[in-house]
Amino acid sequence: MSGWHSFPAVGVLFVACYAGLQKLFHSDPRVSFLAHAGKYSEALAKNEVLAPAKDIGEMSQIIFNDQVNAGLTALFLSVVVVVAIYGVRTAMKARKVGWSTAKEIPAVYRDGKQPEAQSERKLAARWKTTKPYRQPHGRCARL
Repeated sequence: MSGWHSFPAVGVLFVACYAGLQKLFHSDPRVSFLAHAGKYSEALAKNEVLAPAKDIGEMSQIIFNDQVNAGLTALFLSVVVVVAIYGVRTAMKARKVGWSTAKEIPAVYRDGKQPEAQSERKLAARWKTTKPYRQPHGRCARL
């Protein structure tokens, strides 16, 4: 049962890729950018104006917009696939190592000093007497 935790991610990956491919290559102009651009290109070649365009200039603009949308869809689809490949590669490398691969950086304090080692009781008393630091925002940040 070690693979069940990745099932939702694989599902989202499949649905995103399937939808992206449909937006590119489906034959229905209501779905695909390229089919929609093809429909308008054919009409433009016959000097027809299709709604919602009102003239030939708007027809050309719709065709251009569909081609830009198709290019962006292909770009984003490739980003999704590359991120998925690198994610799987990183997970496989991490599974080969026998210990945790997470690395934390040391804490950075506002005054630049590292606190000396104290007992739990002293730390608890210190936190009860001090107020937590809050970053100013809004008008207070400008004062």
